[in-house]
Amino acid sequence: MIRRIINRARRPLPWITLAVTVCAAQGADQQPASPMNSTPVEPSAHAIVADLHVDPLLWNRDLLDDNPKGQVDLPKLVAGGVDIAIFGVVTAGFPVVDGWRLLALWRGWPKQARRSRWEAARFQIDRLRSAVERSSGRMVLATTARDIDRAIENGQVAAMIGVEGAQALEGDPGHVGDLHRLGVVYMGLSHLVNNELAGSSYPLGFNRGLSDLGRSVLEEMNRVGMFVDLAHSSEKAFWQTLEETDGPVMCSH
Repeated sequence: MIRRIINRARRPLPWITLAVTVCAAQGADQQPASPMNSTPVEPSAHAIVADLHVDPLLWNRDLLDDNPKGQVDLPKLVAGGVDIAIFGVVTAGFPVVDGWRLLALWRGWPKQARRSRWEAARFQIDRLRSAVERSSGRMVLATTARDIDRAIENGQVAAMIGVEGAQALEGDPGHVGDLHRLGVVYMGLSHLVNNELAGSSYPLGFNRGLSDLGRSVLEEMNRVGMFVDLAHSSEKAFWQTLEETDGPVMCSH
C-alpha cells in the first residue's frame, strides 16, 4: 500500500520527503542525545536545513524583526542556517476550552479573522506574504521544488505554507483550490480536535475516521497536488487516508 502511494504521488516538493527520510535514518542508529549545548554552532554550508512546522503567524508579530519574545523570525532563520521553513496556519484551539479566538483577540487579529476560520486562514497567509514582499529578497514564497532550489542557490529562505486542520475551509471543498493558489503546500484534515472532516489524535477523540466531507476534501487536495499532513490524524483517519488518497502524504511533526 505504501509503495503504491509513493509511486503514484506527484511529489512536487521532494526536499520535504528527503528531509523527513534523512532525519529518520540519522536518528535510527544514534545513541541517546546528551544534554543540549547552548553554545551556537555554525551551520554547515553543505546541509539543507528544513523546519516543516513553525508557528510564528499565530502570534501576529513582524517576521522581519528579531523579536526577543519569539522563537522564529527571519533574522533567527538566517542566523540558524535554515533554508526552508513551513509556516503553520492555525484556526482552532484545544479540546473543550478551544481558546483560539481569545488568543487571536489578545494578539490583535482583526475582527473578521476572529469570527471566521476561513478569514483567519487568509489573515495569516496574508501576513506571511506581506513579510516576504518586505524582506528585500531575503525570503521568498516557495510552492515547487524549483522554487526551493532557486532560493537555496540564491541564499534565500524558502518560506512555505501549511494549514493545520481543514476546518479552515468552513465546509467548502472549493476553498482547497483557493488555498493552493495562495501558496499552501500541505494541509491536515484535522488538528487538535475532531472536526467535520476527520478525527484527531487528541485523547478522548474516540478514534473517529474520515467523513464524506473529509473524503471530498481529500479528493480535491489530490486534484490540485496538495500534500495531506497526517501529523494530527486519529489512527483510523490516518489509515483511511493512506488507503484512499492518490496524492502525496507527509507527517510535518
